[in-house]
Amino acid sequence: MERRDFLKKGGSAALGMGLIRPRFFEPNHEKTMTASSLNDYLRGLVAVDEPSVDKIIIGDPETVVKKIGTAWMPYWSTLKEAHKRGVNTMVVHEPTFYTHRDLEETQWDWQGAPATTRQLYQEQVSLKKAWILENGMVVIRCHDVLDKIKGYG
Repeated sequence: MERRDFLKKGGSAALGMGLIRPRFFEPNHEKTMTASSLNDYLRGLVAVDEPSVDKIIIGDPETVVKKIGTAWMPYWSTLKEAHKRGVNTMVVHEPTFYTHRDLEETQWDWQGAPATTRQLYQEQVSLKKAWILENGMVVIRCHDVLDKIKGYG
């Protein structure tokens, strides 16, 4: 499904059914949305099992959303292109930091990997984290919710 179709159908359906009504849709509310409120909105679309990977992966939750980008894979090159286009909030399906639980990974025993591999992995994660934070971006993961939306997941 194209992302525009997902946003039209999923968001419109959820709002139309009255399931969710985030603050930024209230009458007379200032027309700003934070990354945190966007994350709450996405998490409110469908109940998922916990612990979920759907959350703000990196960035300040109080960042005011200026422009939203979506991507299946948040490759560094994708994030850089989005930033060039004025996007400050990315909603992604797959992990930003290479493992299913991103920065909270406990299943992958990278500690048992060769020293060079561990070092390269840690360096890459550190560089990508620093770049995202320096550029004021927020990355929100929407994996479990998207997978559970009936007919699409």
